[in-house]
Amino acid sequence: MEQNMTAGIYADVGSYLRRRYDRLLAKHRQWPLPGRRAGYTMRLRNAAAPFVCRYESTDFPTLREIFIDREYDAALEHIPADCKLILDLGANAGYSVRLWLERFADCRVIAAEPDCQNAAILRCNMQLAKAGERVKLREVCVVGAARPVQLDRSGGDWGVRIAPTDSGRLTVPGITVADLLAENGHPQVDLVKCDIEGAEAEVFADCSAWIHRVRYLIIEVHPPYSTSRLLADLTKAGAKPRELYRRDKGYGLEVLAVAL
Repeated sequence: MEQNMTAGIYADVGSYLRRRYDRLLAKHRQWPLPGRRAGYTMRLRNAAAPFVCRYESTDFPTLREIFIDREYDAALEHIPADCKLILDLGANAGYSVRLWLERFADCRVIAAEPDCQNAAILRCNMQLAKAGERVKLREVCVVGAARPVQLDRSGGDWGVRIAPTDSGRLTVPGITVADLLAENGHPQVDLVKCDIEGAEAEVFADCSAWIHRVRYLIIEVHPPYSTSRLLADLTKAGAKPRELYRRDKGYGLEVLAVAL
């Protein structure tokens, strides 16, 4: 315990113990232990406010990627500090939104997250950060053509994706980026973060209606879509993408940052 507490991860013993219990629940799913899927508080040394995670979920691994492994930091080195409006597509439980709030002191965030369970935790994380009106949450799925879509949660809380039509799963509104921006007065967007589990292929296939409003893009690209196809789609839409950063995450996943 002492080694973990002094390693710059957990801010208190309680957070360390709650994470240990989270791992115990995940390892022994057959045991009749209390608290499964309940929320718990996590304090990290390098974060200004505590977080909420769910036991036996992918919440802590997501939080680890963003605030411990700092997977966005290398890309953000290329993004100026004057970002005022950020569009977070696939906001999940809100950990990336929390990063934007800390990184860009004067920014506002429009967060799109289709899964109601993730959105509920996102709201908790915004309350703990005292985000107030800095964050606007839309419980929608971002798509290329507006339509109702069904969600597939088989990939866990961090892998919610569009399900095949008529799959019998939960149906949520599917909205285009252009319509999402129209709801907010067609603003100029300094940064778009996109992690929408493969739906980026249809979102960027024809993005000419809105891409001219965006300064920078940080995107996780999921196969069979590729970074080369993304850059081609951006160019076709009239943008002049300039690659700033690229990282191979394995399994065909890549993180790409581009200036537009």
